[in-house]
Amino acid sequence: MCSSDLSVTFKGFSSTLVSIFDIGDGLGNTGTTSGTGTLDLTGGFVTAAVGTMNIGSASSGATGTGTTTGNLLFDAGTITANTVNVGFEPATGTKVGVGTVSVNTNTTLGAGANLVVNGNLNLGVNINSATTSGTLNINGGTVQAGSIVAGANGATSTINLNAGTLSVTGTAGTTAAPLTTLSLSDGTTLQLTVNGGANVTNIVASGVTTSGTTTLKIGSLTSVVTNVTYPLISYTGTDPYTSLSLVLPSGYTGSLVDNSGSGIVGLKLTVVPAPPQPARFTGISVSGTTLNLSATNGVSGGRYVLLGTTNLAKPLSQWTPILTNTFNGSGHLNLSTNIVSPAVPQQFYIILQ
Repeated sequence: MCSSDLSVTFKGFSSTLVSIFDIGDGLGNTGTTSGTGTLDLTGGFVTAAVGTMNIGSASSGATGTGTTTGNLLFDAGTITANTVNVGFEPATGTKVGVGTVSVNTNTTLGAGANLVVNGNLNLGVNINSATTSGTLNINGGTVQAGSIVAGANGATSTINLNAGTLSVTGTAGTTAAPLTTLSLSDGTTLQLTVNGGANVTNIVASGVTTSGTTTLKIGSLTSVVTNVTYPLISYTGTDPYTSLSLVLPSGYTGSLVDNSGSGIVGLKLTVVPAPPQPARFTGISVSGTTLNLSATNGVSGGRYVLLGTTNLAKPLSQWTPILTNTFNGSGHLNLSTNIVSPAVPQQFYIILQ
């Protein structure tokens, strides 16, 4: 594409997902097979909704040699997929799959590309060949992934965060299969989620290279306490600690911890905000058929649902929704509603937000 007003959309029938999207597909070939497939969507907007995207899939033939290469490039719009395989080798044969994804920014359009992977972004999915590889180049825009899985058995998995943002809600690499290289450049943002109860390291990489300062943003934290070090990045070789600038959510205070002896950059919190209290009633009365309620601890302007039942032993899922409204700007409510029936001897209420 070369015109700034071009756009392309990939969706299934009735706006469903495209179930399989292949770029550089050698799976159906036998014998000695090599080939390259490139999908270059730079220069215009792309919208895609995909089940599984395969980029650089090797031939499944049990004999012969060869490399199948796949390349995806885009610089504006959004590609959303449940699973993305970058560099893929099937269970049979020893042929090689090499995949590269480049997420860029279109300066003419003033927009960046977005790659959203709901599940796993797999780099170098290999069975036999160590030369199978997957590379993610983030040259602008944003990549969001549930988890990033590195290839095993020596396959190369590379992430180059040259510009823009990489957000991972799960993990990227493991001790058994680490990322080969994570390259961080000046002005970029790496966003992670910390789950203190999971006891895992967010990123495990054989090598981390840095240039300038990368913002290490913690998007959310769960099950965390103070004065405990949570491992964020495990590395070998150069220590990235001095090139990371920590940003925490509002209410949290802490700092990065440099454990160079173990090759770990961790997070230690000194202030953890108290968990929010549930909304609760502060007053209840009945006047004829009018129920008067007051409550507090609601979210400012937030929605609530009043549930009721005549049987307190019922599970909450079986209580009846009575009405929906919103808390005021201070998180309070004062409600008078004509819902009391003289024929009902007792009624129980709860408020959910």
